[in-house]
Amino acid sequence: MTSTIQPTKQTITVQGSAEIITDFMEYSINIILYNRELYPMEDFEKVEKYGRPYYLTTNYKLKSYLENVLKGLKDLVANDQCHRIDLVIISVELKKVIRKLFFLQKMLLHLGDILSHVLEMKFMQIQVQLLGL
Repeated sequence: MTSTIQPTKQTITVQGSAEIITDFMEYSINIILYNRELYPMEDFEKVEKYGRPYYLTTNYKLKSYLENVLKGLKDLVANDQCHRIDLVIISVELKKVIRKLFFLQKMLLHLGDILSHVLEMKFMQIQVQLLGL
């Protein structure tokens, strides 16, 4: 008996893209904060996401703040009210901008398409391994 695996084409919905964009932003913000050592290293824990390790904040105040911001971002993206995300890091001590970054929604949606394709390919590889092909 032979079985064939049919790849499924997944369309990214507005809600799905909102999920991808907020997930990406959470990942990006934590990487920036960790790599620039803007918070003490002990305020981060190593986790794995998409098969890659990264450091996620454990600082309660920062974590709560980011959760609120990302929830608001997700709602805005889901309602097609956000087309650009500006991330500005300001030094409290120096009262000066340390870093400015911006992300365009079109760029993030393209990233979402790529991620969706990679995940689909990974899923197919797992299915092939399970079938012993």
